[in-house]
Formats: sequence, C-alpha cells, structure tokens
Amino acid sequence: MAGRNSHGRTLGDARILVTIRVPTETSPGAYAIAVTLTANDGDTARLATAIEVHEAVLPARHDFPSTTWLYADALCDWYGVAPYSEPFGRYSSPTSPT
Repeated sequence: MAGRNSHGRTLGDARILVTIRVPTETSPGAYAIAVTLTANDGDTARLATAIEVHEAVLPARHDFPSTTWLYADALCDWYGVAPYSEPFGRYSSPTSPT
C-alpha cells in the first residue's frame, strides 16, 4: 500500500526489514508501533502498525551464522546479468567473486 511523505507526495511500494527486540519481561499483547523513515533529501514518511507479543521466549543463538535474505532479481540487477544464465551462476555461487 502506498503512503504519502511529509510533502503529500505518494510513495511507491517498498519492502524493508526491521528488527524489533522485545525485552523478555514484556507482557504478551498487541503493541502499536510507529516508524519514521527519512530520505537523504530530508523527506520523511511515518508508518504505523502493530506487533503481537507472545509468551514464548526464543533462546539465544549459538554457533548460528547470521545472514540476510538474498533475492535472485537483486543479483541480476546488481551484476547486470540475466536470471539463471551462466554469469548468474557465477555470482549466485557460495564462492562467488566479490
């Protein structure tokens, strides 16, 4: 869903990854949250949503490397290659050049 920035202009669709660390002593329930995004030019957009906190507490990670999501189309855009082509295979390999 597109929103509007601080100047009233319509924003395009975008996806962002947000990490929310909830203290273990937080009571279960719904919590309203608001995020303000600020562009390099100073434009801002405010997003409001809610999170649901459950009773479960995840144990701390041990010996588990962190990773970020990787999308094939992002590799294609970054390296200027066609999906599943030979060059794509080189860049999507775990031992790909940097």
